[in-house]
Amino acid sequence: MFSNSDLDKLEEKINSVERDFSKRISDNTIVGEEAITERLLQTLELSINGFELSYSVSLPSFGAGGSSISENTAKLQTARINAPRIMGRSTVAKGANSEESISGADAMIVLESSIPSIEAHKGFLFQAKKHSGNGSFRSIGTSEIREQCRKMLSLTSSSYAIVYHNGGFYCFDCKDMNNKNWSGFHRKNAIPLAKIIRLFMMCKVGDHQLNAIDKTSFANFLSSEKIDQGLVISTE
Repeated sequence: MFSNSDLDKLEEKINSVERDFSKRISDNTIVGEEAITERLLQTLELSINGFELSYSVSLPSFGAGGSSISENTAKLQTARINAPRIMGRSTVAKGANSEESISGADAMIVLESSIPSIEAHKGFLFQAKKHSGNGSFRSIGTSEIREQCRKMLSLTSSSYAIVYHNGGFYCFDCKDMNNKNWSGFHRKNAIPLAKIIRLFMMCKVGDHQLNAIDKTSFANFLSSEKIDQGLVISTE
């Protein structure tokens, strides 16, 4: 579908974004989970949207009269296209019935693809925590992160926890909590953010029910009438 070399370049671009954010966290030029998340979403959109990828698709060869000869004679057609578009926004955190209090998520990212054979709208949720102190990150397993991940998992298996650290971002699949021996998210089990985005582009992760970031679509995804619509950010 997409060339590995282009996906490698995309990963490196996202890794560069992560390194820049880590330095800014270390320098205290960007502080607070909310500020980091907002800026991260904006930067990922700018970095990924418009990025060119080589897209290959197999087309069957046809014989006389237009009949298909065989699958073995299919021609591989390659074109340069823009990567599937991503959009993100933070959830509303204020209020007992706000988006975050119900979903457990700090933010959502949605991919929109109109590429032939992979037309898709899908997304994932994530909860973010900023590592406090100057020491190295080892693990996180507070009752708060457990509860937030539990809420996200009740809605979708496409749920992640992200730790912002001055040494990098540490991302974890919330499904790890289903392991009976789980005691917290440990550094050794972290997934690079760039890897998650790569798999997202390749349609290997993501929930097709989470298909838009506007307030109505997300409320429908949550299937709850308890959300205070006055607290929801409108992107319409």
